[in-house]
Amino acid sequence: DRADNNRGPMDRRAAKREAPARGRAIGGLIGAERVMAGEALADEDWDEMGEEEMHWRQVAYAPVRVFPTPDYSGPQDGPRTDFRETVHWAPQVRTDASGEATITFYLSDAVTSFRAIAEGVGAGAAGRREEVIASKLPFSMNVKLPLAVSQGDRLELPLTLTNEQASELPVSLTSSFGDLLTLDAPVALSGPALAANAREALWHSVTVTGVQGSSDVRFAANAGGLEDAFERTVTVEPLGFPQTAEASGSLAQVASHQFDLGEGSPESTKASITLYPSPVATLVTGLEGMIREPGGCFEQTSSSNYPNVMVMQYLEANDVAAPDLVARTKSMMDRGYNKLVGFESSDEGYEWFGRAPAHEALTAYGLLEFADMRSVYGKVDEAMVKRTADWLKTRRDGTGGFKRDGKALDSFGRAAPEVTDAYIVYSLAEAGMTDGFDAELARQREEAARVKDPYRLALATNTLLQVPADKARGVAAAKRLATMQDPAGHFPGADHSITRSGGTNLHIETTALAAMALMDAGGHDAAVRSAVSWLTENRGGYGQWGATQATVLALKAMTEYTTASRVIRGSGTVTLVVNGAEVSTQPYADGRRDPIVFDDFASTLTSGINTVELRHTGDAELPYSVAVEYRSTKPADHADAAVQIATRLEKTEVPMGEAVRLWATVTNRTGEGQPMTLARIGLPGGLTSQTWQLKELREKGDIAFFETRAREVVLYLDGLAPGESLELPLDLVAQVPGSYTGPASSGYLYYTNDQRTWAAGLEVEVTR
Repeated sequence: DRADNNRGPMDRRAAKREAPARGRAIGGLIGAERVMAGEALADEDWDEMGEEEMHWRQVAYAPVRVFPTPDYSGPQDGPRTDFRETVHWAPQVRTDASGEATITFYLSDAVTSFRAIAEGVGAGAAGRREEVIASKLPFSMNVKLPLAVSQGDRLELPLTLTNEQASELPVSLTSSFGDLLTLDAPVALSGPALAANAREALWHSVTVTGVQGSSDVRFAANAGGLEDAFERTVTVEPLGFPQTAEASGSLAQVASHQFDLGEGSPESTKASITLYPSPVATLVTGLEGMIREPGGCFEQTSSSNYPNVMVMQYLEANDVAAPDLVARTKSMMDRGYNKLVGFESSDEGYEWFGRAPAHEALTAYGLLEFADMRSVYGKVDEAMVKRTADWLKTRRDGTGGFKRDGKALDSFGRAAPEVTDAYIVYSLAEAGMTDGFDAELARQREEAARVKDPYRLALATNTLLQVPADKARGVAAAKRLATMQDPAGHFPGADHSITRSGGTNLHIETTALAAMALMDAGGHDAAVRSAVSWLTENRGGYGQWGATQATVLALKAMTEYTTASRVIRGSGTVTLVVNGAEVSTQPYADGRRDPIVFDDFASTLTSGINTVELRHTGDAELPYSVAVEYRSTKPADHADAAVQIATRLEKTEVPMGEAVRLWATVTNRTGEGQPMTLARIGLPGGLTSQTWQLKELREKGDIAFFETRAREVVLYLDGLAPGESLELPLDLVAQVPGSYTGPASSGYLYYTNDQRTWAAGLEVEVTR
């Protein structure tokens, strides 16, 4: 049941085909075994196929997502730590001639029952069967423990000891709860031994006495030579609403910033400073910043993979020898690429969740990334790249623009046609794939000569500069673009971008595109330096620039600038001073690629105003960013946020094993339709969501996609109509008794993630 949630969009897509077509396709797919096995077919073999069978033969090579599995070869000693719920998923099992196949897999460490489900097709028929597998030990213990809790939560942990033998067992039990959890009172068995074929439950009352961090919980039992142990790490989070204070800039000799933490305490604060001595450090940290956010759709996956491509391009262009970095980056690109191609829709374009119809602008973005990737990654499927470009050709409207399917999720934009058209042609030009797009290029020549919107002009300028015959027009357009730069360095005045972003995200996207255009045109050194300086000063505290598109474009611009200018960093030292006291000093050598990080100074901060200072000895300037996270009793709602979120539980007391309904209400506060919206719902520690219900919400079309985390469910909404209020139910199961307060929930537009509203964490009592 749960394994179905791990299937990629390609698998879900196939299940949604019309029944008659699906029935015909099954025979073709089975008949394509020679093709799937890699056997070449003669021309006459292809001629004999029907159209439907030929289609299935062509897609038989589509990559399938790989389900991660642990390797337990060799002896396995020590405590039980593996508690996966889905232990195996094999989407391409092939039987022998007698219809049999053997599947081998490792169970998790849980002492429980596992449901094995087999589904298959053969000889024109479909079949399904379930079996239950019991996992037992002669003596075992079972513990229910939440993965994450809040400061002040009280837990009633049930520990069950089971004797599967025909004789009683003397049992000794030890437990430890780390630095952040405290056992309220000692716990012991009712007698000196556990009776034959018996089980006994022991309740451990535990209080979360720490504020923030991780605590290792361990139980170990010895029963007459039979041993069992359980170990798990519990995350503790502070109460209140998360707040982030950020700063960035370029460090020459001294840089100083003040942060007002209000009533925030050092115990609930996280602080980090990152300096970037090389483009590789910028790229790696930008990637790490992005993966802090949800990442379940094609655009998120693409944007998170792109920095890896840029790392490889930089290393090759600058002839940098870094075997470990290359190996790690290629491994990450492997995973990213295999996940990306799973989002191809049935009409051979791309869409956020792999559905049909595909989305024109998003497909163009994917095509650009695949084109960049193939220069440094040898596994890009050229046939896939070609059919993606061919699909875009079918979407031309004949007048220099592109059609847009009204049924497509359009939050990559929901942009105006002229913005969408300009972005698609820009992506094609950057990918070097403009052959056959003559009318569309002609439209961009017109745009470059007359448009006054800096975002659209930057797209048109970049497009023309990539086409040899239009280079002179691109240079002329760059001169017009340079006149739109603000004295501060950015390019304001754009109406909207392809992502329909606003505020700082829109300025970053526009400024990054403009900087790249001015660099390519040449002769605009001062304007480029000013734009890059503005980007440096508007970097997020964790190395990223706002939403995914803003971050990717800024990374490209910053890397291109650093490479072109051949900035020499040299060596030096950086000293961190907090509130006048020197905290630590870090030296760096010439050629360092890793970021320089200070992440151990939160304890030196106090409530109220703090002064954080960086002192540098060295010849070059170092870009840097500062992030300070703390908690407050008031939410940091953004005044311009387009959506509002509210959450409530139908009851605040629920017995263990029963369900309680959580209602999440997401409201469009504006009179305009809004694009893709995220609702991040915080769950109290003793409650868990149910995957089957989330799948049902997705299948009914109430949500577009979902992700689950330890105490959070992330719901993706296709969009919200003007003034629409959407109420979504989540039935949560009470699993661990105790008193819990959940993390705050938040709602925001995906491409305007700096404008959020918040709802207070929910409280619940789970009773025995």
